[in-house]
Parts: sequence; C-alpha cells; structure tokens
Amino acid sequence: MKLIYISNTRIPSEKANTYQSMVMCEAFSKHYHHVEFWYPQMRNTPSMEKINNPFLFYNVNEVFSLKKIPCIDSTFLFKYFNTIWFLLRTFSFGISYLAKLKNIDPFTSIFTRDSHGLLFLNLAKKLGIIKQKVYFEAHIYSKTITKNSKYIDGIIVINNYLKTLYEKDGVTNILVAHDGVNVSEYAHIMKYQKNTIANIVYTGNLFEWKGVYTLVDSLKYLNNVKCTIIGGSDDTLPQFKKYIEEKKIKNIELTGFVKKSETIKYIENADVLILPNSAKDKMSYYTSPLKLFEYMASKRPIVASSLPSIKEILKDGINATLYEPDNPKDLAKKIRFVLENDCSHMINQAYNDVQKYTWVQRVKNIVNWTQDEK
Repeated sequence: MKLIYISNTRIPSEKANTYQSMVMCEAFSKHYHHVEFWYPQMRNTPSMEKINNPFLFYNVNEVFSLKKIPCIDSTFLFKYFNTIWFLLRTFSFGISYLAKLKNIDPFTSIFTRDSHGLLFLNLAKKLGIIKQKVYFEAHIYSKTITKNSKYIDGIIVINNYLKTLYEKDGVTNILVAHDGVNVSEYAHIMKYQKNTIANIVYTGNLFEWKGVYTLVDSLKYLNNVKCTIIGGSDDTLPQFKKYIEEKKIKNIELTGFVKKSETIKYIENADVLILPNSAKDKMSYYTSPLKLFEYMASKRPIVASSLPSIKEILKDGINATLYEPDNPKDLAKKIRFVLENDCSHMINQAYNDVQKYTWVQRVKNIVNWTQDEK
C-alpha cells in the first residue's frame, strides 16, 4: 500500500497547516508501506530557508519522503504581480502533479489538502486519466469544493458544522475527523504551578479572526498579569505590534514564530491558555484549532471562545472555561475566575478527553473509513 499526500504549502513554514500535514504523513506511515509528501518547488521566507531539516524542525520521524513538484515561481511576478504569481504557481503545481499521477500505480491512495488542484483531480477522475482513489481534506466550506468533488472518492472535514454544509450541497461520502495532537510531546511537561505574576499565554498566528485583538483589549481589565503571545509571521506581526502600541498595553511579550519545542516550554510556564477565536469571521466556524488539542494535552487551564466549533470539544465548567466571543470584559472575567479558583478538575478532564484526539487515532479513523468504502 502506498499513499501520496499533496499539499500546496511551503516546507518548512510558519503556518499550522504545514505542521498538520507533516504529522499526518508520519501517522499515515503506520498504515502504508510507503508515504510521499508532494509539495511545490517554490521560494520560502528568509527565516525558513535557513532550516535544513524539516523533520527535525517539526519533531517528526523521517518515516516518509518529501518530494518537490515543479511549478512556476517567478521572482518578478512575485514582487510586482502577486496575484498573477499565485495563480500561475498554484495551477502549474496542480498540472505538474497530475501529470506525475498518470504514471503511478492505480492502487496508490491520494490524500490532498490542495483545494485549487482539486479541479484537476476531479476532472482527471471523471475522464479516467487517473485511476487512484482520491480523498480531499476540507478545512473550509466552499461551493467550488462541492462542485469539484463530484468524482472524488470522499471528503474529510474537521468539524460537524462543515459536514452539515457539504451535506446540504448533496455530498454524501463525508468523514468528520477533528484535528489532533501528539500527546507524547507533552508527557514530561512540569506539573502546573501558579506563577507569582500570572502568565496568560496564547500560541498561534495573529490573524484578526483568531481573536488575538480581543485578548489585547482584555488586558486593560486585568491587574498583576503578563501576557505572552507565541507566534506570528512577517505579514501579521507589524500590524499587531501597531495595535498594541495604539492601545498602550505594556504587559505583553511577543516572541514571533518559534519552533515547536520552544512553544511547549512557553506553554509549560502558563497559568492560563487562551483560545480567543472571533465570532465575526466564518473561519472560526470552520476550524478545529491545533492549539485546542495541544492546550488540552498540556494540563493547563483553558479559557476559550464559546463557539460551536470549539464546543464540539470543550464543555464549559467541565474541561475548560468558555467566554462570550469578541467580548474583552467577559474574557478578562473568565481569566480572573481561572486564576482565583482551583481548576484541577477541568485540567484533568481535558487531558483525559484529548486521548482520543491523537494524530495516530485520527489517521486510523481515516484509514478505516477509506477501506470500508472499497
């Protein structure tokens, strides 16, 4: 059995989607004799170009192979006509890997996150150009994805809300597989002990829909605390720093992007972990945040937005404390509650609950589902 995993991403990158793809390939390797991760041969950011070993960077075992697929990547277009560059790069990547798939054993399974390339895969399946089983993992809802999935063998979605949207479009072969965590990475984390000055920690990127601006606003209602924000990229950090300066918030430490092992050290020093997704953006309804499961595995108190996508996993007062999305006062109130009360029952319950959301279990569920469909 062979699996080809396709994602239109940089390797390595600061984005969570690349990390998710790497750990998925590692977990798939437990079920397939050979796993290849196909990704575009393209430019990377200066900081990521310095990383020589993506496996070491992501802390995954080198049990699968990485394969660069040629695509158009013009420096001139990137600098002056970015939209044209993106379209040419994306579609040339799709055409390139489709041409290679024509010569691959038809018993090979194809697993992809490339929503743009789905157009080519769907058409190739319809015309009989490729014979392999093709499964697409959807992290958003789009009518275009529905249209381009007619001849695909199945869709994996990351929460139940996405499933209902695609079912309304008439898609029937759907599996819900929430994201996950490598619990063993958190096995040796120190037992939770409160700091003298409470440390509020957020990990992840700094897009507005992530709710980090609400977190900043909440700090003016909190005394004797510091906030550590781990993550961010070159396209989000400048705007976020400017917002903090405008709000005159002084008790924030920004680390920028750090590798996974360093992120875990910051989590280890947290008094409360924040997942503040905004209700104002549809992306918050599509998501299954990696940090959610990482927080649960870390045995630290969690304060999170009360959103349907989040509440599929977290239950207020049971394994986390939930607050009204986009409400900085309520967020501050719930942070104070966690800091002033014993939340050990919620910490323990979250850790117990996350055991069924490991990457290994996720892939096992997907593999079993694909085999049942044969």
